[in-house]
Amino acid sequence: MKVAARATSALSIFAPKNSYPELRTDYNNLLYACTVCNSYKSDDWPSETPLDDGCGYLDPTEHNYDEHFALGADFMLEGLSPVGRYMIQRMRLNRKMLQKIRALRREEEQQHTRILRLLERSISAIDIVLEREQPTGKAGRELRRERDELRKQYEAQVVGWGRRWEPLFNLEDY
Repeated sequence: MKVAARATSALSIFAPKNSYPELRTDYNNLLYACTVCNSYKSDDWPSETPLDDGCGYLDPTEHNYDEHFALGADFMLEGLSPVGRYMIQRMRLNRKMLQKIRALRREEEQQHTRILRLLERSISAIDIVLEREQPTGKAGRELRRERDELRKQYEAQVVGWGRRWEPLFNLEDY
C-alpha cells in the first residue's frame, strides 16, 4: 500500500547548537533544509575544516555545490569530492524519494523549455506573416493582438519559472 506523504522543509541550525551554543540564534547559522535530511545530519559535526579533512558539511551559502556534487544516472547524486561523498552518505541524499523529486524537476524543466520554444516559434511566425503580408484591418489587428498575448505569456513563463522556489505565502498572510 502506498501512503501519500509530503516532504517538508524547515529552518535548520547548520552548525549544531550543542557544539556552538553562541551560534544558536545567529541568523547566518540558519538554513532552509529538508527535515528528513536534517534528521540524518542531526548534531554530526566531524570537522571544522571539511575540505581539508574530507568529511563534514559545506555551507551552501559559502561553497559551490557543483564542485562537490553531480547528478548521475537514475538521478543519483555523485560525490565529486571526499566531503561531497561524505554528505551524500551521511544524509542519505540518494534516497528513492529524492531521486523521484529530481526526476520530476528535470521533467518540469524540460516542459518549461518546450513551452518557451513553442511560444518563441509562434511569435516569430506571426512576426514573419505581419512583415511579409502586412495585413490590415481586422486580420492585422487580430494577428498583432495574438502576438502581443503570446509575448505576455512568454514573459509570464520566464518570470514564473524564476519565482518557482519562492514561498507561496508571506508572513503577513497569516
